[in-house]
Amino acid sequence: MKKAQETAHEAHQCLVRMERDALSRPNHDATETNHPDTNNNNNGAPDTVTYNMVLHAHAKAGHVQQGIALFQTMECVSEQQHKALADYWNERNARATSLDDPQHDQNTYGDPPKITVQPTVRTYTTIMDAMARSRSTSYAQAATDLLHKLVDQSQQEEPQETQYSNDDSVVHVNEAMYNACINAWAKSDSGLHGAQRATQLLRDMLKTNVKPTVVTFNTVIHAWAKSGVMSAGKKAETILHSMRQCGVEPNERTYTTLMDCWSKCAAEIPGAAHRALELLTHMTKSTSLQPNCVAYSTVIDAFARSREPNKALMAVQILKRMRAISSSNPRATPSLVTYNSVLNACATSYHYRRNSNTTIKSDHKPNQSSDAKIVLEPDDPVVTMTIVKHLYQELASGELGMIPDHMTYGTVLKACAANHLNDEDFVAGVFNDACEAGRVTFGVCFELRKAANAHLYRSLLPEESLNASTGHFDLKKFPPSWTCNAPRSTRRYNSNNGRRMANIT
Repeated sequence: MKKAQETAHEAHQCLVRMERDALSRPNHDATETNHPDTNNNNNGAPDTVTYNMVLHAHAKAGHVQQGIALFQTMECVSEQQHKALADYWNERNARATSLDDPQHDQNTYGDPPKITVQPTVRTYTTIMDAMARSRSTSYAQAATDLLHKLVDQSQQEEPQETQYSNDDSVVHVNEAMYNACINAWAKSDSGLHGAQRATQLLRDMLKTNVKPTVVTFNTVIHAWAKSGVMSAGKKAETILHSMRQCGVEPNERTYTTLMDCWSKCAAEIPGAAHRALELLTHMTKSTSLQPNCVAYSTVIDAFARSREPNKALMAVQILKRMRAISSSNPRATPSLVTYNSVLNACATSYHYRRNSNTTIKSDHKPNQSSDAKIVLEPDDPVVTMTIVKHLYQELASGELGMIPDHMTYGTVLKACAANHLNDEDFVAGVFNDACEAGRVTFGVCFELRKAANAHLYRSLLPEESLNASTGHFDLKKFPPSWTCNAPRSTRRYNSNNGRRMANIT
C-alpha cells in the first residue's frame, strides 16, 4: 500500500507539472490551455489518458478524496472545452451568415479547438472502484448516485448531430460500472442495508440491456455473506437461482461464497452446515469445479459454528479428505486456518441428550420451542481431546510446515476447558509454547484461566503482572518477548473487562 501511495503522489505531481508547464508557455491563453491542438502535442497539457492514469493510481492507493477531486477537475476541464468548441462554431456561423462569405470565416478562425479531456467509461469505472475500496457507506451511495446519473443520461434521446458534437459526450453504462457499485455496497459496513442495495442494483441491471456477469452475482452473494442476518443463506440461494436463469454459469467462487453465507448463520439455522457440505460435495462431483482450501475450510467452519452433534468428527473427516487429495489437488492443501477451524469444532463439540422424563419427536429442531427439555453435553471428551492433542502436536512439531498462531494456542486451551481436561502438563505446555513463540494475547490468557486451576494459572503468569488480592492480571507487565509476535490489535483490551475476566478468586 505504501508503494501504491508513493506512486500516486508522484503521478499527481507529474500531472501538476504538466498543467503548470502548459500555462507558462509563451503566447499562451486560457483557450489554448483547455483546448490545445493535437498537432502541437497539446501544448504539453494533460489529456484524457493522463487524467485516467493518475486517477487509477489514486484508486489503487486508496486516495478516495484525491480521486474525487481529480475527477471533478476533469469534468470541469471537459465542460470548458465543450463550451469553447460550441462558442467557436456559433461565432463562425454567425459571421458566415452576416458576411455571406463562409470561406472568409474559415481563413479567419482556422481549425476548431480540440476536445482533449473527456471522462470515459474507464474514468467512471475507476472512480467508482475507488469509492468501493473505501468501504464507506457514504461513498457507496455516491457511486450509486453517479451510476444513476449516467443511466439517466444514456436513456435520454440521443442529441442531434451538430458541427461541434462529440461521440464521447454520452457514456453508456456497462457491466463494469454496475459491478463497481455493487462491490461498493458489498464492501461497506452497512450489513443488511448493503446487501439489499446490492441486490436492488442487480435487479436494476436485469431490466436493462447490460448483462450481469459471474462477477456480478458473486459480489451480491458476498454482500449477503457479510450482512449478518440469519436469512443470508436463503437469500444467496435465490441469487444462485437467478444466476442460472440468466444463463450465467456459477464458478468456484460462487459456491465458496454461498457456503460462507450458510457458515455465518450455522449457529442459528439447523442444517446450515450440512447444506454447505452438500454444496462442497456438488463441487467435488463436477468436472468443471475444483474446490480449494478456502472451500473446504469454509465448510469446516460451518460445522464449528453450528449446533450439529458430533461436529468435531465431521470436521476431522473433511480435514482427512483434504489431506488425501492434496497431492492431486495442491489447491486443497489444508492451511493453518483449516486446522484452527477443526480445533474450534473440537472446542465447541456437543450432542443432544433427551431428558429421561420427556419425549421428543423425531422431527424436533434444536432452535424450535418444545415441551421436551434438551440437554447439551460434550461429545466423548477422550475422543475429542485425542484429536486436539494429535493436531496440536503435528502443528507444534513443524512437520506440517506451519507455525501455530495466537488463535491456535487459544483454541487448544479452549478445547481443554470445554472437555474438562485435567492434564496440567499439557495445558502448561501449550501456554509455554505460546510464550516462547511470542504469541500471547489477552484471548490466550482468558482461555488459560478457564483451562487451568487457580494454582497452575498463578504459577504460569509473571508474579509482577498479578494483583495478589484480586487476582487481576496486567498484560502490559508481561515480558515483551511473550507478545512480540502477536497481532497488535489483540494485545489491547478494555481495562474494566480485563479485570473482570481475569479475576481468579
